[in-house]
Amino acid sequence: MSLSPDEVTELTALVSEWTVEDYIALPFYSFYCYYYLTTLDEEVSAIWPQRWNSGKILFLAARYGPLIAIVQSILLEFRIHILFTPEACQRLNIASYVVYRFNILASELALLLCLHALLGAKTRYLVLMLVAFTGATVGVYVPQLKYYEEASRICGAALPASQLDQDLGYACTWEDVISTEAEERMIIGGYISFSGAICISVLALGIFYLRYRSQKGSLVKVIHRDGGVYVFSLTAIRLGYTIIDIFKPRLSIYYISDSVLQRLQYVGVPLLACRLLLNMRRTEDPGVRSIVSTILFGPMNPDSESQDDSEEEYESTDRPLVNTRLSVSESSLSTWAPKYATQMTHFGSVQDIEADSRLF
Repeated sequence: MSLSPDEVTELTALVSEWTVEDYIALPFYSFYCYYYLTTLDEEVSAIWPQRWNSGKILFLAARYGPLIAIVQSILLEFRIHILFTPEACQRLNIASYVVYRFNILASELALLLCLHALLGAKTRYLVLMLVAFTGATVGVYVPQLKYYEEASRICGAALPASQLDQDLGYACTWEDVISTEAEERMIIGGYISFSGAICISVLALGIFYLRYRSQKGSLVKVIHRDGGVYVFSLTAIRLGYTIIDIFKPRLSIYYISDSVLQRLQYVGVPLLACRLLLNMRRTEDPGVRSIVSTILFGPMNPDSESQDDSEEEYESTDRPLVNTRLSVSESSLSTWAPKYATQMTHFGSVQDIEADSRLF
C-alpha cells in the first residue's frame, strides 16, 4: 500500500500521539497496582470485617473498579500483539465505558457522603444532596445519548484488524465517525458536568470553612484531620478534567493534558475516594463518627483498634506460671524449710489451727 507524503506525515503524527498516550498511561497504571498491593493488608483489617453497608460497597467498588478498567484499557489501547474479533472488540469497548462511568459515580457518591458527615447536617439535607446529584448525573447523560448511540454503532462496526494495526500490534480497528450533532450534545453534557464539579468544589470549601471556624486548631490541622487533602485533590481532578474535556480541541496537538487527567480519572479519583472513606472511618470527632456509623460503616467498636494490642499483651503475660512457681531448687528448699518449720511450731500444729478455726 503506497501512501502520499501528506498521508505519511499524518500517520506519523498519529502513531506518535498513540505512543505518547501509552507512555503517559503506563506509570499511572503501575502506581495503582503498587498501591493496591501495598495496602491490601489495610483493606483486609479495616474493611473486610465490616457489614455490607454503603461505605463498604463504595470502597470495594472504587478500589477494584480501576483494576478492571486498567485491564480493559491495556487490551484496547496498548500494543499487545493479539488480534480480537470485531464482536470481542465491541463488547470490550462497551464494558470499558460502563466500568469507567461506574468508577466515577461511585467515587463522587462516596465524596458526597463524606462531605455530609463532615457537615453534620440532618438526614433530609443528605436526601437533597443525593437528589441534586442524581439530577446532575441525568443532566449530563441525557444530552450525550446521541453520542453514545453513535459510539455504540461504531463499536458494532468494528472492523477486522487492518494491516497497519496488525503491524503496530493493536488488537482492534475502529470506524471512527461521529456526527457534528452528536459532538455538540457531548459538549453540552460536558458543560453540565463542569457545573456539577463547581458545585461540589464550592460545597467542599464551604464545609471546611465552617469546620475551621467552629473548631480550634490551625487550618492545616483541620484539613489534615478531616481528609481535606483527599477532598480537594479529588474535586480538583474532576474540575480540571471537565475543563480540559470541553476545550481540548484548542490545546496541544497531542492532548497531553487531557491524557494525564483522563488517567487520573481512571486511577486517581477512585484511589482518593478510598483514602477518604478510610479517613472517615478512623475519625475521632464524635459528631462525624456518629454520622459515619449511620450512613457508611455501621456502629464502630472503640475497642476494635486496640484488640491486637490486647492480644499481644495477653500472650506476653500468659506464661506457664506454674512452672515458674515450682521451679525451686533443692538447695533453696533446704534454706527456707527450717524457717517454715519454726513458724509452724510457733503457731501450733495444723490440727490445732483447724480446731481453733471451728470456734469462729
